[in-house]
Amino acid sequence: MKLDTQEMVNRTLKRGIAQAQSLGIDANEDDYTICQPFSNGHNIIVRIVTEDSGDRTIKVDVSDGLILLPEIEGTLDVFKDSEVTN
Repeated sequence: MKLDTQEMVNRTLKRGIAQAQSLGIDANEDDYTICQPFSNGHNIIVRIVTEDSGDRTIKVDVSDGLILLPEIEGTLDVFKDSEVTN
């Protein structure tokens, strides 16, 4: 089934923001990444970031080759335990 890419980007962003908020992420202040996988390895990856200028930017990447590995237990040492939200 063919899906409209722009519609799927919009849906991914909307659902991702809702999911981020439910996880305690401040969707208007925090930087975060949303990944929506599709069949055949296709993905929409959306990054919401604060630029050095202070502007909020939404970066979208439509990919046909993202490989998701299994989750590894633990916290990366660049983050404080209190900053990690799962």
